[in-house]
Amino acid sequence: GNATDRVLMELAQGLGVAPTAMQALDRELAMMDSVFSAPERGLYIGTVKGREAYYARRARKLFPDAACLTSDEPLICRVAGEYAIATGETEPYEIPDLSDGAVTELYGKTLRLSSSKVDVLASCRFAYFLQYGLRAEERKAAQMDASLYGTFVHDVLEHTVPKVMEEGGFAAVPVERVLEIAETFMEAYTVEVLAPLWESERAEYLFRRSFSEVRTVVRRLYAELSVSQFEPKWFELSFGNRDADLPAVKIVGKEMEAELEGKVDRADLWMDGERCYVRVVDYKTGKKSFDFTKIYYGLGLQMLLYLFALRQMMPERPYPAGVLYFPARMEQSSKSERLTPEELERHSIDSHSCSGLLYRDERVLQAMEPGDTPRFMPYRNDNRGKAQNFLADGEQLRSLEQFVFAKVAELGDELYSGRIAPNPYEGKGEIGSACQWCPYSEVCGGRGEIRWLERLSAAEFWESVEGGNPCG
Repeated sequence: GNATDRVLMELAQGLGVAPTAMQALDRELAMMDSVFSAPERGLYIGTVKGREAYYARRARKLFPDAACLTSDEPLICRVAGEYAIATGETEPYEIPDLSDGAVTELYGKTLRLSSSKVDVLASCRFAYFLQYGLRAEERKAAQMDASLYGTFVHDVLEHTVPKVMEEGGFAAVPVERVLEIAETFMEAYTVEVLAPLWESERAEYLFRRSFSEVRTVVRRLYAELSVSQFEPKWFELSFGNRDADLPAVKIVGKEMEAELEGKVDRADLWMDGERCYVRVVDYKTGKKSFDFTKIYYGLGLQMLLYLFALRQMMPERPYPAGVLYFPARMEQSSKSERLTPEELERHSIDSHSCSGLLYRDERVLQAMEPGDTPRFMPYRNDNRGKAQNFLADGEQLRSLEQFVFAKVAELGDELYSGRIAPNPYEGKGEIGSACQWCPYSEVCGGRGEIRWLERLSAAEFWESVEGGNPCG
């Protein structure tokens, strides 16, 4: 109905109603105002010819003397004056290389890298330049979506696990108490962090439905850790940052020097006599998994970088036991109608094993999960013994460590060469495309050389890695 009906409904029934078109427009204009008010030195407005937004056309009228770049000039350059309005033509253009001075000014003499920066750099040079060179970060709206669920479940698990360890560990604390602890942190996060985002009681109701999913995730975590000799030891362990727990990892290439920094969500430790083993665990709320092809081309290196960084920088000098992606989201089962709640929960736990890469050593594997038929670890027994795909021996892990850091050095060298022209990747199936979710696709317009990533088998991957070839 009309605006009066809406107000009466909200007051009488306590219902939150979606904003009207004018209210939505007011919000949009307020956000635009905050963006335009933020710059201190200058403002660049990018448009596509024939599709100029309202604020771009308005800026032309308000500042007729502003410098205007056309497709005949470099897309990225310094513009004299306080304002610059850039227009994009449909004709092809080339993005020039940066000079040595520009590279140093943008990135410094020592490159500061993190796993997310490495991932963007391996995806596309131009995307890295825009995000970390020009710092043209996309504006994200606060909304209830899959990313917010991921943040929510990460927070719950990251607080629940240390609390359980304080009370004696997963082998000693009953599952009911573990669920009680998790429930406390779920409620705290909802009230303290999410409450300001609710636009209606329905939004809160829909999100609280995910609590049951998180409880199943916690039960699965309990089922694994209650039988494992690997114990969660470090949480939010940082290296390389200001006030970090550990120093940065140095990486030296042919053209640049870099310092790798990051934060490890969780690291588990097992002592075998005097020998210390460490594994790195990440809570996976999406479909991310260990992929040999992506690793080969420098994508998804985060867990391996963290594992080898800990090996190098920790005083204990632990042996790498592997990396694990723990499934922190349970998909709906097609068997749900035929199973009791107890059977459905066990099915959900058993059908979501971890993904990752582990050290191929029987004592280490048994310490992670005893028995001949693992429910949680990323390998299976067959007639010839243990499946080899996601197990690596000591020599392979040493070669992989060299490969990973050589790949990062190679990417850093290319960055310092000044080349910024787009070079996004594409591949079949789960490899996907760098452009699919790129927030800068309208800036480059799909220009650049596409790199086709050929899928590698595990055998092909190890043949290349052990041969000392980090090139992609």
